[in-house]
Amino acid sequence: MKLEDFLVADDKSAIADQLGSLALNGHEFQYSEIAELYEGGNDRIVPRLDLAFEWYRKSAYEANEGTGFFGLARFYFNGLHVDKDRAHSLELFHRAYELGSTEAGVVLGYCYLVGSGTSKNLERAEEFSLAAVRDGYPVASYFLAKVQYARRHYFKALKSWWQCISDTRRLTIQSPSHRNLYLLHGAWKL
Repeated sequence: MKLEDFLVADDKSAIADQLGSLALNGHEFQYSEIAELYEGGNDRIVPRLDLAFEWYRKSAYEANEGTGFFGLARFYFNGLHVDKDRAHSLELFHRAYELGSTEAGVVLGYCYLVGSGTSKNLERAEEFSLAAVRDGYPVASYFLAKVQYARRHYFKALKSWWQCISDTRRLTIQSPSHRNLYLLHGAWKL
């Protein structure tokens, strides 16, 4: 069954109970999806960061899911429901990346670019940004442009910046809710 199959009930607590029982009955792939529901909420579920954090924790440490580590890392990075801890968030982003979360690579590129939770490291920033560009994240082109500009490779920086703009524009036209766009908008807030 898909998560959407359980979003038809009118009672908010019934939805949460159904999703929770699914996860607790061995459907570990649901942990991070439940966390995302509690984090963002919808017309039937009130956002609850405390519950989102717990479900991300279950997803990360019980199911070893990259999405769970990525969610926890974002909580620590931004100080949502927990004290802000950029160094710990960096460790969690690395774990998420190792488990296949390409979104974590985007954030790792940023962290190494600006020295958030670590010292600045243009080589690591370029490494993670290039990987994220190859995985289809236009915002990584923006970070790559900043790396290239810092190295005084101005033509490469302009090329990467232009790639970010054109790819983002194409995605906006194709699908205003594409997975890349929230990262791009969030990049200005990081």
